Amino acid sequence: MKLALALYKYFPHGGLQRDFRKVAERAVDAGHEVSILCRSWEGAPIEGARLLCAPAGGLSNRSKDANFCRWVPDAMLHCGAEILCAFNRVPGAHAYFAADPCYAASHGGTAARWWQPRRKQFLRFEQAMLSPSARTHILHLTEQQKAEFQHYYATPDARFTLVPPEIGSRFFAEPDPDETEKLRGRLGIAPGDLMLLHVGSNFALKGVERCLRAVAAMPEPEQERLHLVVAGEGNRQHYIRLGARLGLSPRQMHFVGVQEDIHRWMHAADLLLHPSERESAGMVLVEALAAGLPVIATETCGYAFHVERSGAGAVIPLSQVALSEALGEAVLNPERCREWSAAARTYAGKAQLRGLADAVLQQLEVISGGEHV
Repeated sequence: MKLALALYKYFPHGGLQRDFRKVAERAVDAGHEVSILCRSWEGAPIEGARLLCAPAGGLSNRSKDANFCRWVPDAMLHCGAEILCAFNRVPGAHAYFAADPCYAASHGGTAARWWQPRRKQFLRFEQAMLSPSARTHILHLTEQQKAEFQHYYATPDARFTLVPPEIGSRFFAEPDPDETEKLRGRLGIAPGDLMLLHVGSNFALKGVERCLRAVAAMPEPEQERLHLVVAGEGNRQHYIRLGARLGLSPRQMHFVGVQEDIHRWMHAADLLLHPSERESAGMVLVEALAAGLPVIATETCGYAFHVERSGAGAVIPLSQVALSEALGEAVLNPERCREWSAAARTYAGKAQLRGLADAVLQQLEVISGGEHV
């Protein structure tokens, strides 16, 4: 199969980018001829795949995206690709890996807002791929996504394929007690203290402020035992100052940047906090379950249903009060967290938490055979 994979921007630590890399590497391993089309690329190349970056053009992201989409057909001709799988909205793609939320559902509002050029373009691209007359096959991550797409665009059932997550084996491994003790000690987390982990690189969207406010709302002396560890890229100084204004001490706030070995941090933590404003899936939720880490997440996360099914945490509304209450219940009832952790391990052992790359390739091979082209 001569396959092109399109992505606006690649950087090493994004969730979508990790999925993209898994699919590309699996396609290369399977013997397919793989070309990567992107606007920009940061990080190590994918061995065995051909990388083509669009010529620079446009002053805004909106114009750069539009120019990229216009460039893609010529790039496919240049590299001889026959099938295009887009990981962002690229009209005309044979398949769309729908890691982003339904734009019409998540960015609704007044009619005036829809006339903003950027919003109008996103909506136009989405409609071009999902309308009943389009031919793009949708590789979706959750049933919630499918329901939203069909509500706004009436996309036929036959054009959807649900793909599972792709959780690495290192998350399922048993924690190393010495390693865990060393990591916690490095942060000054004493025995009896609780390590609350937050993972994500868009601090505003993912809810770092909500996490800080929830910790600050805890009564004494429980609050003094809490350490919020934030793994990801963002304006840490802004949030450190916010935490200080809320009464948190520097020893309680740990902004550790992007961590390649995030499974070790999950093994060392006591609870994952993920009060995201919106999330199509939220791979970090199922990674935590695989690591035996209890989760408190907002219902706006696509993979929150895994937390509910597992009984390994709490799924809450997007509300500061709800987050503070859920955290308080977990901290004041340590037995609850132990039960959640055991439930996470049990669920991870029986749920389908692997297979994303294989499922995507299988569907692309079907498309290549002409069934959906």
